[in-house]
Amino acid sequence: MRLKIYVSLFTALVVIFSASIQVSAQKPVDSLAVKAPFISPKTTAYPNGIYKMEPQAFGITGPVRDLPTSVEDAKAKADAYLTKQKLAEIRKKQLREKGVPEEEIQKEEINRQNAKIIKKVLPNAGAGQGNFIDPLVNRRPAGFSPENMLMPTPILTFNGASQTDNAAVGVGAVLPPDVNGDVGPNHYLSSVNLVYKIFNKNGTVAAGPFRTSDLFSGLPAGDPCRINNDGDPVVVYDQLADRWHISQFALTGTTNCQCVAVSQTGDPTGAYYVWRYDYPNNALNDYPKVGVWPDAYHMTFNQFNNAGTAFLGAGILSQDRPKALIGDPLTSVVYTNIVTIDPNAGGLLPTDVDGYMPPPVGMAAVMAEYRANEFGDPLDAIRYYRWVPNFVTPASSTITVLPDVALAAFDARNPAGRGDIEQFGGANLDGIADRMMHLFKYRNLGTQAAPINSFLGNFSVNVSGVNPTTAATYQTGIRWFEMRRTADAFSVFDQGTHNLTPGNGASGLNNWMGSIAQDNKGNIALGFSQSSTTQRADIKIAGRTGGMVAAGTLNDGEALFFAAAGSQTSTSNRWGDYSAMNVDPVDGCTFWYTQEYYATTSAAGWSTRVGSFIYPSCTPEEKATITGTITICSSGLPVNGASVNATGGYNRVTGVPGTYTMTVAPGTYTVSASKAGGFNTASSAPVTLINGQTLVVNLCLTGIPTLVPSTITLVSESCTPANGVIDPGETVTVSFAVQNTGAANTVNDVGTLQASGGVTSPGGSQNYGVVVAGGAAVSRNFTFTASALQCGANITATIAHMDGATNLGNIIYTLPTGVIGAATTISY
Repeated sequence: MRLKIYVSLFTALVVIFSASIQVSAQKPVDSLAVKAPFISPKTTAYPNGIYKMEPQAFGITGPVRDLPTSVEDAKAKADAYLTKQKLAEIRKKQLREKGVPEEEIQKEEINRQNAKIIKKVLPNAGAGQGNFIDPLVNRRPAGFSPENMLMPTPILTFNGASQTDNAAVGVGAVLPPDVNGDVGPNHYLSSVNLVYKIFNKNGTVAAGPFRTSDLFSGLPAGDPCRINNDGDPVVVYDQLADRWHISQFALTGTTNCQCVAVSQTGDPTGAYYVWRYDYPNNALNDYPKVGVWPDAYHMTFNQFNNAGTAFLGAGILSQDRPKALIGDPLTSVVYTNIVTIDPNAGGLLPTDVDGYMPPPVGMAAVMAEYRANEFGDPLDAIRYYRWVPNFVTPASSTITVLPDVALAAFDARNPAGRGDIEQFGGANLDGIADRMMHLFKYRNLGTQAAPINSFLGNFSVNVSGVNPTTAATYQTGIRWFEMRRTADAFSVFDQGTHNLTPGNGASGLNNWMGSIAQDNKGNIALGFSQSSTTQRADIKIAGRTGGMVAAGTLNDGEALFFAAAGSQTSTSNRWGDYSAMNVDPVDGCTFWYTQEYYATTSAAGWSTRVGSFIYPSCTPEEKATITGTITICSSGLPVNGASVNATGGYNRVTGVPGTYTMTVAPGTYTVSASKAGGFNTASSAPVTLINGQTLVVNLCLTGIPTLVPSTITLVSESCTPANGVIDPGETVTVSFAVQNTGAANTVNDVGTLQASGGVTSPGGSQNYGVVVAGGAAVSRNFTFTASALQCGANITATIAHMDGATNLGNIIYTLPTGVIGAATTISY
């Protein structure tokens, strides 16, 4: 007779999916409109410093054109605001004690870490304390003069998201705006701290303004991304997939999060998939930047400790793009910290693809930063980090530091403090000259067979010609560069320093806060802020035409994009912290730029301007169209939510009719279609398209069975009296049920219980037979002996399933064993 001293809790059995199941059990797109958002707090750290993180939360936000948010959200946001308000009052008190002017205390300066100097000028390094003349700043093409500029003026400009919009949605005044945006086929999306606004291309409002946090209303109530509207937003348009990627961070004081949204379609006013990722090691994920590449949405960060007092190096966080595009709730990110291989790295920017001609298949993304001998680096150069995240085997992800590529010498010195840029009628402004400026652009100017991999970047340098110890001796020009890449070898194709009045720190013009891009012919456009002691901070544009010919200068000179009518008087000095130059996907010619300006003089009443312009010599980008219908092979019925991919990173998702249409560059492609949860992948033979051609590629998907675990029941126990729980050493019979969530029935499925995970002496295989797709669960009994586990330890029962010669993978069930209860006295 055995004394029973265990608690009977068999109803607490837990079922876990096996990672070895052949076909992912992720939900297809047309079944993702779940009422309850998905939550999965999973992070895996590997010995080589790589992290894989599944989202802490996932949801679907309905069409943003239907916002505002719910009453529940409004209350939660109000509660969060009150908490932040208390913290803000404490901070204001501390600032008063330090003697900070009351005007500045009353203006909420957002994300102070953004202006922290990442790369510091070292004493006597580089140019030292002497004079330096930039060798590129005085280059001028023949016949060039400021009065003979060829730079086109804007086609139109209009006001983008602004401080006024912040007030309209109940957000207080913030500095700086962090101006950015991007252009799609029909819309321009303008994004700032702390709102975004969607425009038609004629400048009329299509939707908004909205708080950026409202975009994450599909997440669970109380989620930090849904409640905390903390800023540092970035929006990019994914031209290869016709989608929008929008992100910002959420800082709770204890957990720092990256909030990511991907539009379900090419309509930015429509619905979005939304995820929350907790940043590893509770680092502060400051100054995020985002780039589109075929394998991933790559994000870079300047990392600080949670208090924001210590710089922790540069981080890279990459989101699995193929899974994000189908709205997979378990879309993971892979992370690495550059500090382990380069402790001085900072201000990295990820590559961002422009145009319909994708990069060569297999070419890895790179992150870039600029180096300077004034920072203690061996030379003035660009450093590239080759980053290949592996979402299947994260520990195999690789980060490689490529050789520095030398630029013509420049002067990276700037005065101490933030106020180094003069403006007429206002306080000095911050140039943020220690990092490259958003965006770091890639365009394939060639073909599939003969790619020309062009990369563009820019940053601010000193062109006063003297040691810039004060704003009066400091003058900024913009060093821009174009590089070409073959395999992993980079070389300088063209570079220049743009300032038309160099050598005058006292009253000369300052050009800073630039953003650069190129059209499909290789013509370059640079947008920037420009000011001096006699000029307000106007918005200017400058450019290089001639396409594929290096000029060493922006040979079209510059033009006024929009004139400021006011100045910023806040002595916080914050400006920017970035702007955005992009090219219209419709023609590959029209540039769209957005930048900060002041319509009236005030402490923090900034506005933004959005506008477009085009070089007359540019002709529309060559493109072709692949279209078709995805069906089920056995029935001919259309497949809704199928992911259709073409070589190079092109993607579309079918709608209810099963149809898709994608724009591609002329070339040769293999088209494939798949749908998670019960279908094999189907692929076409290679197809070749020429400019202007439309080609129909229809594919059908073969349904396959997909088995998932269902209920488990304890049928019998060898030890008496039965206690309803598995005890160590006990022989039991358990009924294991499976369901088929795939698109085809099994023919003759056989399950075999494995001798592992606490299971010993398993009985023979059991025939599940025909398990109907979408039908009822099928159960079979298995007898085994539990190993001599410690009481309370789980048993992991693994059943391998074979349907004839087809391996359907393993299904794992977790069974709890008895646990030791309170002492019991028994009398005989």
